[in-house]
This record gives sequence, structure tokens and C-alpha cells, in this order.
Amino acid sequence: MNKIIIWLKIGKVFIDQESIRGLKRKGPQTQISLFSNQVLVVNASYDKIIEMLPSGRF
Repeated sequence: MNKIIIWLKIGKVFIDQESIRGLKRKGPQTQISLFSNQVLVVNASYDKIIEMLPSGRF
């Protein structure tokens, strides 16, 4: 069965939602930890990012 990959555009960055390991507030920004050991800091509200992700994920 084919799997549908959902990409999120957060700021200027496209992120596959399955690659997100964790989220953390960092002032008005959000820190996104990926499974590839990358850490991104984006100018987006933590609460808005949580709303975009499937419920129960974080």
C-alpha cells in the first residue's frame, strides 16, 4: 500500500511531518528537532505548529 507523505511549510522550510521528533518553545519562535539529528528554529508560533500536526502526536 502506498503511503501519503504530508509536508508542512513552516516559514521558509518544508518538513515531512513524520520526521519531527519533538517541538519546544523558544521565546516567540519554535525549535523543531528532527530524527535526522537536525535542530531547526523557525519564526512560527508553537501553538500554530501543534494545531497543524495530527492530534496525539505531541
